[in-house]
Amino acid sequence: MALDIIPLERLCPRPMPRKLRVQYPGAMYHVMSRGDRQERIFLDDVDRQDFIKTLAEACQKTGWEVQAYCLMSNHYHLVLESPEPNLVAGMAWLHSSYTIRLNHRHKLFGHVFSGRYKAQLVEGSGNGYLKTACDYVHLNPIRARLLQPEERLLAYPWSSFAAYLAALEHRPSWIRVDRLLGEHGIQHHPAIWVPCVLVVPPVPFLPEISNLKSTILPASSPATPPQKL
Repeated sequence: MALDIIPLERLCPRPMPRKLRVQYPGAMYHVMSRGDRQERIFLDDVDRQDFIKTLAEACQKTGWEVQAYCLMSNHYHLVLESPEPNLVAGMAWLHSSYTIRLNHRHKLFGHVFSGRYKAQLVEGSGNGYLKTACDYVHLNPIRARLLQPEERLLAYPWSSFAAYLAALEHRPSWIRVDRLLGEHGIQHHPAIWVPCVLVVPPVPFLPEISNLKSTILPASSPATPPQKL
């Protein structure tokens, strides 16, 4: 009795090829990366400072302009514009450099980040997509309940929100604020910039980010400028 021969490719199917990253001059991305096995990527505040410094170096090397970032315990969010098509090269340098520094400092070894980072294209032409992405990033501490309902977003130190409140001379050069402020209807000019505070509803009443109506009110006192990197 003849036996049917099963083709080898049916027994051992070829893995699906990875989808190529979309890269072009001026592309804007919402990047998110998690820790390996969902473990923490920041063990203490020094690690968070090191990551921000490494991100600043990556921006110097690539020309990236960061619109928003937020560091959580086991992942981070980043909204950036790349004037050159260099997202892949820049992210490879950012992740490898931070991994080396973290492992060296804590005497660890192995991967820090899990698999492939996510990079979603963001349309930044003034139709609200950039505002949605950046508000989503800045509101991460609220959704994670890291802040009390009466606290303002400025109380969370590990995001770019404070840079939006800082005077020009205290703002890192690699963070760009004018586009997001424009989508919030705020005309920004360094000479007449007045500190503002983004007020959000208490955590139990926080709606979906796509429906959130952010209210911007003048602050009663000048905001504390972020520490220079």
